[in-house]
Amino acid sequence: MLSTRCEQVTRALPLQPVLGLVRSALGRGGPQASSGLLGGDRQLLTPLLDPPTASPLTEPDWSLDVVSSPAGVAMLCAALRRVVGRVFARPGVVFVDDIHRADSLTRAWLTDLVTAGPLPLLVLVAQRAGESAAISPCRAAIRLGPLSLADAALIAGAGRAEDLHRRSGGNPLFLTLLAGSEAGDLRPETVQSAVLARCAEAPEATSILHSAAVLGMEVDVDLLAAVLRADPIQLLDHLDQGVRLGLLEERGGSYAFLHAIVREALDAATTSTRRALLHRGAVRALAARQGADPMAIAHHARLSGARALESAALTAASRLAADRFDYGTALALSDQAIAADDTPAARTQRAIIHLRQARYEEARSDSEEAAHRGIDLQAWEVAGAIAYYCRDFSSARAFGEAVSEGARDPRQRAQGLVIRGRALHAAGEVEAAEESLEAAMEVCRRRGLRRPAPVYGFLKVHVGDPLAAIRAIESSPDASAEALSTIYTPVHAHLALGYALATTGRAGDALRVLGRAADEAGRRGLIRYTSLAANLRAWVHRNCEAPEEADEGNRVAQAGASASGYRECEVYAVLDLAEAAAREGDVGAARRWLGEAGDLMRIPYAYDWRHRLRIHLIEGRLELLEGRAEAALRSADELIRGSELYRAPRYRWLGEALQLRAQAAMDGQGCDESRLRRLSDGLALVAGMEAWWVLAELAAGLASPLSRSLAEEQRMRLAARLEGEMRERFVRQSGARLERTSTLGVSG
Repeated sequence: MLSTRCEQVTRALPLQPVLGLVRSALGRGGPQASSGLLGGDRQLLTPLLDPPTASPLTEPDWSLDVVSSPAGVAMLCAALRRVVGRVFARPGVVFVDDIHRADSLTRAWLTDLVTAGPLPLLVLVAQRAGESAAISPCRAAIRLGPLSLADAALIAGAGRAEDLHRRSGGNPLFLTLLAGSEAGDLRPETVQSAVLARCAEAPEATSILHSAAVLGMEVDVDLLAAVLRADPIQLLDHLDQGVRLGLLEERGGSYAFLHAIVREALDAATTSTRRALLHRGAVRALAARQGADPMAIAHHARLSGARALESAALTAASRLAADRFDYGTALALSDQAIAADDTPAARTQRAIIHLRQARYEEARSDSEEAAHRGIDLQAWEVAGAIAYYCRDFSSARAFGEAVSEGARDPRQRAQGLVIRGRALHAAGEVEAAEESLEAAMEVCRRRGLRRPAPVYGFLKVHVGDPLAAIRAIESSPDASAEALSTIYTPVHAHLALGYALATTGRAGDALRVLGRAADEAGRRGLIRYTSLAANLRAWVHRNCEAPEEADEGNRVAQAGASASGYRECEVYAVLDLAEAAAREGDVGAARRWLGEAGDLMRIPYAYDWRHRLRIHLIEGRLELLEGRAEAALRSADELIRGSELYRAPRYRWLGEALQLRAQAAMDGQGCDESRLRRLSDGLALVAGMEAWWVLAELAAGLASPLSRSLAEEQRMRLAARLEGEMRERFVRQSGARLERTSTLGVSG
């Protein structure tokens, strides 16, 4: 049996009762048994099962991004359900007391536990009469009314039963208290007065019991001793008296008040001055305790008037609620923190919650307010990340520089360098971006910090070094499908790795990695990244002669990117469709897609400079199809100049291929063998999937047997990276395309 009780005095964090159930199950065995119960969910659940803590970050957080609350909650609840399933290999009971006080996620989890599937489990909950049903469906409800006269006789004896039953109204607690009084005592007429009268029977323990009642329903002996500056052993004697008087009960090796009314009566009878002092002492003691519940600290801080401490504790609680994907609660807690004391930390936390819910303007307002309050490096970190997502790359860069220059530790320096590097990369200042990200990687290597491998990997692909990207990501723990330290980093790592693999022509490997990215992003509800994964897979499929899969992937990506405000991916999908139309010789469709891309590109976004380069390439291809070789040559020249400006070797080599085709169309000019071989080698590294058909089109334009031979080599190289039916289809379809290209001069 597993049992827990929902918090009666302080508010509980989301899922806290459920985590309490799991902790109690894990505590019954040794480390090996606990590891077996957690199974594959260990990495996700372990940070949540540790005592709540507001300790500062010790690792750089590359994970500020938009995430999905519903998907995150579903993932977490499913993991907790699996653990409970492992606990109850045989029939058992889960009991939750005071369920009417449970948070919404705990109620939802219990409902899911009842309805999700067959478990040999009875779920039993207790709730106050008059409350709405806590979980649904409820198979059976047992309503407990007042005790009968016969029940009263069992408790108080036949001689006193009628009198005490009449006076108590059958209330079990009141009846028990009255029955415990001596027959000649003055019998109180209310439960509250009965509690105080009973407490007065042990005058030496009275102040201890009153103090314990002020501090909470559960008696934390160490906390009570710290607040009263008393010997814990002596306190136990007084608490045992409370048990004998029927005010306390022993519960799982500790003490708790028999009923909330008992605690409330003793609390209400304590003077306001004493209550304030007790709460103030509790705040001091809990703040010094590692892993103290921030909701408990906030509760005592509020009742003692310590507004700054209340704000800090509520801010920490908001972070924990966000870690459990309950962004509604996290936002409410950050609102309360700001109301208690409007600090940069509270504003920063609310900005993070807004960011994760894609409320960019609200996030920006809070982050800038926090950043402008003075020197607060964490506020600057968050403001820099939010400025990036608001497409204000100059502000993001400035915040990143401020963080790295003012850093008090390696983590902050690395974080500042990454914020700066990402902003520079997005804006097209590639050389400076590479310098910043290389410095961040070096700081992390020297200090043993988690490296920003995905961010670094995307940049290395763009500067023409996908092999370095692959090495960096594959050597990072975040590349593992089991790396679940954040909701964001593993998915981003899969995307960066898949992109790098595809760039070098490792199409089969790329599809597998991107499939993991799509699965993880979908499971976690990351619409932005399901869209990007779909579009990257579409890019691979199109170059591997699977146009139906490619078209579907582009459509999925375009719709998802539009819905999530991911302009970069939306334009990427539209340009893919434009290039596909150009390959098939459909100039009209290609130009329509280019027009749509142009409309989308009116608003600045990250990496739009790469899309401008790509438009030069597509325009040049269309101009050749239209018989305008001179215009195509100008487009090729513009593309090559832009590739040098932005350090984009992919477009340098694709631009050279376009340039050679345009020159041949103008004057029949050929190309020497060494240049063709250099071009083939360059394309293999940075355009490994396109190299075969780009060289085939060039062969048709130049009437070059060597270029045709190189195209065949690149085609078979790509085929070797595929497997099974996909390989067979590619060999068949690409062979037919090569023949058409030789005949028609275009790959369509």
